Amino acid sequence: MSRVRHDAARWFVRMRDAAPDDPVRGRFEAWLFADPAHGREYAAFAELWDDFDSNAQLSALAGAVERRRTSRRGLLKHGALGLFACLSGGLGWLGWRAQQPLQSLTLATAIGGLHTERLADGSTVTLSAATRLSIRYYRDRREVVLLAGEASFDVARDPARPFRVDSGLARITVLGTRFAVARLPAHVRISVASGRVGVVRQDENGRERPPGWLLAAGEVVDIDALGAHRLHRRADDGFAWQRGALVFDNAPLAEVAATLSRYRARPVLAGGDGPRLTAVVQANDTDAFLRALPRAGNLRVVETAAATLLQPR
Repeated sequence: MSRVRHDAARWFVRMRDAAPDDPVRGRFEAWLFADPAHGREYAAFAELWDDFDSNAQLSALAGAVERRRTSRRGLLKHGALGLFACLSGGLGWLGWRAQQPLQSLTLATAIGGLHTERLADGSTVTLSAATRLSIRYYRDRREVVLLAGEASFDVARDPARPFRVDSGLARITVLGTRFAVARLPAHVRISVASGRVGVVRQDENGRERPPGWLLAAGEVVDIDALGAHRLHRRADDGFAWQRGALVFDNAPLAEVAATLSRYRARPVLAGGDGPRLTAVVQANDTDAFLRALPRAGNLRVVETAAATLLQPR
């Protein structure tokens, strides 16, 4: 048996009944997509297992075992090896086909923009300002990569196809729910409005780092390089941008600067740690908020040719 076929067999045994949020799924998917031959060999084992799952095929297998007792060498030569040759050839195409997305699109919004997209399965995604994401729907899963910004998802329930969002530091897995994800400078924030959401931390290479967390409706969590931190704040604040409001609750300057930058042509930069801010800002009038900041806290707002700087006094 070749090395690739050996690895495919081991992965098939490991992943055949694995849950959608299995901690090794990231490693499995990395192996699967590393080489087209991996997908072909894995599909061959999956198809073989499906064949043996029917009474007719089980009877045929029993007959083959009986014949094996009288002609072991002939069976190995013309039966088992022939079956693997068939799988590697004809079913290789099935493996390739299974990895082709049914729907594939990339969405993006401009600074200050807002966009809602209804997907083929009935799910809805809403992009906040300066947000980019890619969507790939397959026969057995639905995958989104949040590349930048913030988005909310109203997911149509489909137990056969889990819905996953890769946001860099975290991977979110659901079957059907409504939640929002914000990709911030040093962490990812997940706010759950309804349903339940499974979350696992990822490293810079996309490898999952157990343990995972299960969030219920009304919960908010920040995921950073150290782990998960549950926040005592309203989950609805994670959707406030859809109503034109930006809610900061004890937010560090880096989070404030990154969020404001998605709503104005001149970016906002944080110079130092500075005080944390709690405020509600109108998304269409960030300049008024910046003008008021020096009077409200220990901050200086410095305008340069390239950016607006927030600096502690």
